[in-house]
Amino acid sequence: WKPPLGDDADAGALQALQKGEAPPHLQQRALKFIVETLCGTYDLHYRPGPDGTRDTVFALGRAFPGQQIVKLLKIDLSKLKRSNHG
Repeated sequence: WKPPLGDDADAGALQALQKGEAPPHLQQRALKFIVETLCGTYDLHYRPGPDGTRDTVFALGRAFPGQQIVKLLKIDLSKLKRSNHG
């Protein structure tokens, strides 16, 4: 629930990506920031304490988009195309 912090370079990379003007290194930086920092994809999602259940569920929900992005980045497109057609 705490907003992840990014620096000026992260904001610049995301803005360049949104404008369609990001060179490869800024595209990679923006994607890394989204997957790792904003989504917390690789974080431990368990939260202890009295509000632990709710905080854990929130952390898992935050991580889900990052997990889907990573899955699509790693998927074999030739197998994906075949499975969609038959």
